[in-house]
Amino acid sequence: MVQGSNAGEAKTMNQTQPRRFGFLRVPLFRLLAINLAVGVMLAALAVGGMLALNPGGLRHLIFADASPGTALGLLLFGFVVTFGSTAMGTAIMAMGRAADDEKQRGPPAPVAQPTHAMARARRAARVHQDASAKFCGFDNQGHCLIAPETQRSVAALWQSILASQEKGRSEAGSAPASAA
Repeated sequence: MVQGSNAGEAKTMNQTQPRRFGFLRVPLFRLLAINLAVGVMLAALAVGGMLALNPGGLRHLIFADASPGTALGLLLFGFVVTFGSTAMGTAIMAMGRAADDEKQRGPPAPVAQPTHAMARARRAARVHQDASAKFCGFDNQGHCLIAPETQRSVAALWQSILASQEKGRSEAGSAPASAA
C-alpha cells in the first residue's frame, strides 16, 4: 500500500482536469464576458448590415482595395470596441437595479417636501409683495418647481436689476470724466 496517496479514492472531475477558465466562475467576469460576446455579435451584425446595405458604396470601396481583410478587420474592431464596451458598461450600471426593482412594487413612495423651502418661498412672496408668485411643489430629487408666470416675473426682476446696475456703472464712469 502506498502511503500518502489516494489510490483507493475516486477522483473528481476537478482533480483529473486542469482548471481552465477558472475566471469564468467569478460572477463579475462571467457577466462581462457574456456582455462582451453580445457586443461582438452586435458589431458583426452592424458590419454585415453595412456591407449588405452598401451605404455610400462602402462595400465596393472595401472590396476594391488590395487588402479588404485589413479594412474589414479595422471596421469590425471599431464596432466591437464600441458595442462591446457599451454592452459591458450597461450591464455594470444595471447590476443593482434588479434588487431595487424588487423592493419598489406598487405606487411610488411620497417624497418628503422640505418644509423649510416651502416656508422660504412663502416668506419671499410676502417680502416682495408679489401675490402672483406661485411655487408648485418639489420633484423627486427635491428641486423646486416654479410656475411659468413666476419664472417670467423672476426674469423681469433680474433684467431690471441688471439694467439698474448697468446704469449705475455708466453714471459712475461718466462722473470722473465730467469733473475733470
